[in-house]
Amino acid sequence: MTLVLEDEKVRVIYKEPGKRCEIREIGTSLKDYQDCVHGDIESIPFPGKENVDIILNDVGKLIGMERNIIVPEYGDILVGPIVVIGVDERNCMWKSLPEEEKTLKTI
Repeated sequence: MTLVLEDEKVRVIYKEPGKRCEIREIGTSLKDYQDCVHGDIESIPFPGKENVDIILNDVGKLIGMERNIIVPEYGDILVGPIVVIGVDERNCMWKSLPEEEKTLKTI
């Protein structure tokens, strides 16, 4: 997935370990995403949702980040802060989450 224009902001769900999810507006540069997850990024599809990704720290488990959420569909636990973000597949870009996806805030 490619990044969106650097002067834009996107609406995402942000979740830190041990805390509730929150809706945030974040910048769209690589550094903005890295700052959110405290390091290099990796993205995975959000299970059961089309056009939604989860951005997480690429080496979070290796560096001992705290557990965040269980993803049974992957048989895995995600660690460190995560960002849930919309995907514009046609243009291969991340985008703001659509209004209906704000229900994901219960993760």
